[in-house]
Amino acid sequence: MRRVLWGVLILLTTFAVQASYEPLWQYNCPESVVFAPTMAGDGSVFFATGDGKIRMVGPNGLTGWEVKVGGQVITPLVLQGGLLYFATSAKEVRAYGASNGKMAWKTEVDANAVTPLALSPNGQIYFGGADGDLYCIGADGRTKWHVHLGSQVGPPTISRDGTVFCAGDNFMHAVNGDSGHVMWRKNFWNASKVPVAMDRYDDLFYIREGILDVYDVHGFFLWEFRDPDGTLILVKKFAPVIYGDIAVVANDGGGEIYGVDVSTGTILWTFSEVNTNWSPAVTSPMAVDRDGMVAYLDGTGVIAWFDAVTGAFYGYMPSMGSGQEAVLGGVGVQGRIVTRTGAGSKILACYAVPAGPGGPWSQFGMSPWHVQRSDEAPFCSIATPLDGEVISGSFTVNATASDDNAVKKVELYIGNAKVASSDVGTLLWSANSALMDDGTYPLTLLATDGAGNVGTDTITVTFSNPTPVHGRSQGPPTFAWLPNGTDNRYQVMISMEPTFTTPVVTSATDRSKWIRGTAWTPSNKKWDKVLSAANLNPSPTVPVYWRVIGKIGGEVVTRSFILDKAH
Repeated sequence: MRRVLWGVLILLTTFAVQASYEPLWQYNCPESVVFAPTMAGDGSVFFATGDGKIRMVGPNGLTGWEVKVGGQVITPLVLQGGLLYFATSAKEVRAYGASNGKMAWKTEVDANAVTPLALSPNGQIYFGGADGDLYCIGADGRTKWHVHLGSQVGPPTISRDGTVFCAGDNFMHAVNGDSGHVMWRKNFWNASKVPVAMDRYDDLFYIREGILDVYDVHGFFLWEFRDPDGTLILVKKFAPVIYGDIAVVANDGGGEIYGVDVSTGTILWTFSEVNTNWSPAVTSPMAVDRDGMVAYLDGTGVIAWFDAVTGAFYGYMPSMGSGQEAVLGGVGVQGRIVTRTGAGSKILACYAVPAGPGGPWSQFGMSPWHVQRSDEAPFCSIATPLDGEVISGSFTVNATASDDNAVKKVELYIGNAKVASSDVGTLLWSANSALMDDGTYPLTLLATDGAGNVGTDTITVTFSNPTPVHGRSQGPPTFAWLPNGTDNRYQVMISMEPTFTTPVVTSATDRSKWIRGTAWTPSNKKWDKVLSAANLNPSPTVPVYWRVIGKIGGEVVTRSFILDKAH
């Protein structure tokens, strides 16, 4: 028997998380999308177009705002702390509000940016200029320093302690992020325009002319990527994907992927040996989520994903054409992939994927440039209830989260329904399981830091309680439900039959068919109609059914309870 939740009860509905062959939405842009889009945690997407504009599309794929920025956008958009950062062809770096598209500040620099922007946790911006300088702009939008590194510079990468690693010609430079002082400079033999990736041991993964070399944080050589016979393996000129102690790279031919031990360079798995009936053709930077799912696009118009730990193939889906980047984002406990695709890169397509964002790196608004900062995802833990606990009656969720910088938001989900949130590193939420449907539910804690990294902890609990009964003398009950994420107007129906062929009463009135909010109590007059309908059944206890319909999204929830006519 389904149970109804009275008063302030939240009704929970869980949905299977699965990928669909059809996009969640498709956006046809009037101009070409010039870089990988950037995705916010709520599913909003930001991108630059060839007409010198930046644009926003909402989580549902509907057009948001667009703004002309005084030149061509020449770097991918970076999202942090509600601001979008980018450089323009007018020798400027600009910051715009993500919510409204209004400019927060702009600053002139001596040379145009030739690398993506790398953004530190405290808001300092680093990039390489066409003059061979590494630039630093403070969080206030003012240039702090710039230092000459060579005739050409590579993309900067920020370590955990704030050191900026940047190639200048054939040399790698370790630069103090606050002062611009070059702490060491070592010959890495070839220039590189591939962002340096860093593992959790602060080792540097440097790709030069397709050769992967690994150095420690002091610039001392550790290993070079070779096969077991010692033959050099050339790899794609994309930054490696790193998950835990595994680096994932694709060979230069695009037909093989390797999982490599970050400490030794030993090949742990090859894609072709693990998956004998699928041949990868990696044509774009790969991205990894918090559960070790690696996503990429190939030249045939397929989005594919596999396990970083084992190399086992998870699945694939057709895209809208030969997409260019797999941009991962998270919406609650369901993930998203957005890719630019189609003729002239004028289509953005969004798909559901098995999980949300994460991994050990800041994802810079979930773009492929996420490897430009070593920034751990928050550590989070659900202390109570215990994993696998069977709960009857009242219970309390006690959870904590911590980060190497700062926790911005903590959210608690039961199934896919968000039931509580906090803007500090602790969360305390109480409820009564007797008011919920019996069954087993996942409880998921998501902790987000200022850079968009997401940490997670998930347990399962089982609610087991006696069937709730409502006496007729208690007066009208209150019906409550979760918002479905689509509607803010709803209608409640009450019926004596589960098919709702002939509803007894609804929440609709002569003035409005729909109500706002997520709770409704029938008037005494309407409740009397329900009691009269129950009296037609000779049984002293009668099942009563109710459901909620959203104005746009349709059915939200259906529930029932037992009406005790004798009490």
